[in-house]
Amino acid sequence: MVLRRTAVGVVALVVACASCGVANAVVITFSDVSADSPFLPGDGFTASGVPVKVDAAVQPLGQYLPTGAERSVRVGTGMAGGFGNELQLSNAAVTFDFPDAAWGVVLQFGQYEQGINLAINNQLIVADSLASLNGWITGDAALLVPAVSPAGLGVLMMLGNISSFSIGGASLAIDNVIASAVIPEPATLGLLLVSSLVLLGHRRRFR
Repeated sequence: MVLRRTAVGVVALVVACASCGVANAVVITFSDVSADSPFLPGDGFTASGVPVKVDAAVQPLGQYLPTGAERSVRVGTGMAGGFGNELQLSNAAVTFDFPDAAWGVVLQFGQYEQGINLAINNQLIVADSLASLNGWITGDAALLVPAVSPAGLGVLMMLGNISSFSIGGASLAIDNVIASAVIPEPATLGLLLVSSLVLLGHRRRFR
């Protein structure tokens, strides 16, 4: 039952964005990224044809990393709420170089420590959590985080004209990054919301 609920949520999330048109949506599942070694600040790789750059995460004001703290991006599973490969960020951030400007970007996440970075159209936000950004507007994009499970799993929606995008954190996992180049219809936006709640429902019920 748990796997079934998760599968339905993931499929709905992908279908909702892909319904904007296959040619107009970029779906990144990280299934083609090698898990042989961690990526460090300054490294780059390609995921689903999209170049990704790794940088060090910006620390919240007044917070400093202990000497020797890891800054890396690893390929793993099971921390963002999806299936298969995901990116697991430790005091690091990733920037996605989408081929075209996106109207909106949606992704699954799991946050396990306070401290996140989110930059849209070169406007950087440094905050304690993604959940705290629900309802914000930055870089001409509205931020929606419909729900976050007690385990820290959620879905982040960024709706607006997005020409550049990066995300990072102290301990953050991300998966199923979807960028749409066209404005979804209201029904599609509704499906996005429902799918995000389905993704979290099984965690909340069985915790």
